[in-house]
Amino acid sequence: MKCMLNKILLVVLFASLSATSAQRGVIDDFKIIDSTLCVSYHIDELLDEKSIEALQRGVQSEVVHKIQLWQQKSFINPLEKELNHHIKVFYDNWEKKFKLETPDGYRLTPHIETVKRQCAFVEYFPLVPLSELERNKNYYVSVQVTFQLISAESYNALSDVFAGEKKKSDAKEKKQGGFTSVLVNLLGLGDREFSLKSGSFIITETGQFEYAQ
Repeated sequence: MKCMLNKILLVVLFASLSATSAQRGVIDDFKIIDSTLCVSYHIDELLDEKSIEALQRGVQSEVVHKIQLWQQKSFINPLEKELNHHIKVFYDNWEKKFKLETPDGYRLTPHIETVKRQCAFVEYFPLVPLSELERNKNYYVSVQVTFQLISAESYNALSDVFAGEKKKSDAKEKKQGGFTSVLVNLLGLGDREFSLKSGSFIITETGQFEYAQ
C-alpha cells in the first residue's frame, strides 16, 4: 500500500512539474498610439490537442495574461506597471459555437483557429501613457500567460463537490489546492504557463520609442 502511494505521489509530482514548466512566446512589436505605449506579442502552441479536445467537450477554460513594465536599473528593477487581461473560453452547445468572454464583452465563433488566435495573440495592448515614463531611462516588458484548462470558477466548483461545501460568494476567484489539484494533475488537465520578455528600450526626449543600445 505504501509503495503504491509513493508511486502515485511521483506521478502527481511529474504531472505538476510538466504543467507548470514555463514555455516561451515572442514580443512582436511596440507602438505609440494616442500618446500611449502599446505592446504586441504572441504565444506559440498555447492550445495543444488535449486543450482543444477538452474545449470541444464543453470544459470551461481561461487564459490569464499578466503584463508587467519594469524600469531597468543596476541592482533592483522596480515594477512600474502591472496589467491583467482575462479571456474565458467554452463551447456553447446552444449556439454550437465557441464563446470567448472578456471584461469588454464576448464573441462567438465556430472556428477553433479563431479561438487559438484570440487567446494567443495580443495586438497593441495599451500599456502605459508616455507621460508616466521617464525620458532616456531603460525599460523592459515581461509577460506571463497562464492557460487554465479548467478555469478557476469551474475548478473551485469541483473542489466544493469534493469538499461538500460551497465557497463564499465574496471570496476571490482563485484556485484552491487539495484533492482536486491532485486529480486535475493526474488527468493531465493542469495549468500551462508561458513567459516572455522584451529587450530594453527607452522613450526619447521627443517621445519616440527606441530599443536601448
